[in-house]
Amino acid sequence: MVLVATATLVSVNRVHVETQRDALATFARAVAREPIAPGATREAEWQAALRRGLEEAGFPQDRPVAFLLDEAGHVARQSPERPGREAELVLAAMAVEPGAYGIVQRIEPVPGSGRSWLAVLEPLEQGDAPALAVAAMPLERIMPAVERFRLVRLAGTFTVILVGWGIVYLMTRRFVAPIRAAADAVRRIADGHYDVKLSRDGRQPKEIAELMDAFADMAERLREHEALRRQLLAGVTHELRTPITSVSGLLQAVRDKVVTGEEAELFLHNALKQADRLQKLVDDLLEFNRFAAQEITVRLAHANLFALVGEIVHRWRAGQGEAADGLSIGLEADEAEDWSLRTDPERIEQVLVNLLNNARDEMPEGGSIRIGLVREGDAFHVHVTDTGAGVPEAEQPHLFEPYYRGERKKRRIRGLGLGLPFSRLIARSLGGDLVLAKSDGRGSTFTLILPREPR
Repeated sequence: MVLVATATLVSVNRVHVETQRDALATFARAVAREPIAPGATREAEWQAALRRGLEEAGFPQDRPVAFLLDEAGHVARQSPERPGREAELVLAAMAVEPGAYGIVQRIEPVPGSGRSWLAVLEPLEQGDAPALAVAAMPLERIMPAVERFRLVRLAGTFTVILVGWGIVYLMTRRFVAPIRAAADAVRRIADGHYDVKLSRDGRQPKEIAELMDAFADMAERLREHEALRRQLLAGVTHELRTPITSVSGLLQAVRDKVVTGEEAELFLHNALKQADRLQKLVDDLLEFNRFAAQEITVRLAHANLFALVGEIVHRWRAGQGEAADGLSIGLEADEAEDWSLRTDPERIEQVLVNLLNNARDEMPEGGSIRIGLVREGDAFHVHVTDTGAGVPEAEQPHLFEPYYRGERKKRRIRGLGLGLPFSRLIARSLGGDLVLAKSDGRGSTFTLILPREPR
């Protein structure tokens, strides 16, 4: 604001100076056009010529010094009658050659005064003998309007500065206050307090409101991730502690001869099973982390999806043993369709086996699993549907979050909550996706989407 006010005043001064310079040149030209002769001009004619020149140039108050020079360069007439030594020095310092006619000259500094003057000379247009009309004025008087209104200028400058600071202050409060609140919230989050709330004012600018919304969303996500981290730590600790405790207890019983013979063999067998389970948990965790870091490669090959899914289902059912009792599984597809695609069969088997295991776990008392193959455009959809109790609506948005486990799974099924997130990562690495198509009290349907040709 200060810069704007200063620039405005400087511009006004410059324009006024240029106007007065033009007026000085106009005055000299007007006098030069008058029918006057240096040697015979009467005082009345000279004064009348000056008045007409002042009116044409627009000098209502401050009159310039005027000289009329004869052909020898001597002063024939002058106004005022005694212009002073300084004006005479200006006249002596002026360039009087024809090339300087009509040009406003700046004489500075005038010897003996230190002031600067502006002066202009014009040849007389009438008369037999050559002569010159000269007009001169001190530079400090060339801006009379600006000088007379100095107080007004100062008051205007002060007003502009005051209003400018007021505007800056209001804008600062409007923009900086919410940013300061966000900075305070960041410090609270850094201290581990995620329950931060930022006030939203309807008068805030759009950008600030968007910043507040984005920050509030970030804080909520951080709170959720912190809760998930604690849940993960508790879950992993519990899942790893259980087999470790079992192995330790079983081996200690055998070592201390608490059990012997066949019973000791059974204890060792159970200890190995718990060790295998522990190994599987660690492998799942490491594999997920490697895949999330994009350190696992996908080996693409041409395959027939219908035949591939059929083989996977057959192997899975054969490996269920007693767990398959009361469980029916079927594959539905149009065998006449062209099911060829380019994909990684091993990765597809990982995804489908995980979906089949989840479906089985949702039906502990038995039920049915239906796998449907559908082609939609340049992609294949593999629908895996079970007849379980479904996923509660509140848990559905979190199904694919790493380490998340629903309440029922926490009570009935052991694991780290990595199956679905890992399967989705695999699907997306193949150019497709894994989604929960529907889920209600009659069961759930997960859909694996696979492109015919990954990009």
